[in-house]
Amino acid sequence: MKRFVSALVFLVPILASAQWTDRRIVGAGGEPCISSDGKGNAYATCHIPSKLWVSRDWGNAWATQLNFNDSCCDLVVLGRPNGKVNVTYLFSSINGIGTYYSSDFGATFARGTAPSGPLDREWFGVNPINSEIYMDYSNGYIGGPHSVGVFCAASTDDGRNFVQRGRCDDDGQPNYPVDPYLAVSTDGKIYAMWTTSADYDTIDRFKMSVSTDGGQTFGNHQVLANIH
Repeated sequence: MKRFVSALVFLVPILASAQWTDRRIVGAGGEPCISSDGKGNAYATCHIPSKLWVSRDWGNAWATQLNFNDSCCDLVVLGRPNGKVNVTYLFSSINGIGTYYSSDFGATFARGTAPSGPLDREWFGVNPINSEIYMDYSNGYIGGPHSVGVFCAASTDDGRNFVQRGRCDDDGQPNYPVDPYLAVSTDGKIYAMWTTSADYDTIDRFKMSVSTDGGQTFGNHQVLANIH
């Protein structure tokens, strides 16, 4: 018992010193996303209300940069060392994906284009080899139209325009694919992940696939985990 108590006394100062004393309150909202270009610029988003904040000093001070009045939710931001910044979100009409792009470290933004339809949960990443940007999303969502698949779109012009390329999943009734994610490796491979739901209420499994041709085709479909 003495050894146990002394161990607890020793751990208390360690736990106390692990607190984040330099935290910053950026704004109010839900489902935040944050990205940094490694040069001191940081970008943060959240919804309700949908906003983009920018910091020029490694996150010490933040200022509102954009208000997305036509946004419903699911804002994602991507900042890169070359000054390119991309923001995507779902329209409040739930009829497609809204996009904005910047070439001057987020000082100014212009609107881009992306696929339309009852899309959900877009997520994206950049190919370090050819600078293409890939985005995946489900066509359909829990609480709305049944999903007909998870798809990948690509932009070859720094996020000005996204065009759908291929389908990521190999699912169908009764295992509807929803809630996708995406990552791009250093050699340009695209890793897509999503979940499936048979009752359109609970999640049944986590799955993934890989593309080696820029999102044109996906293979090596795998079940990562079954959920009870």
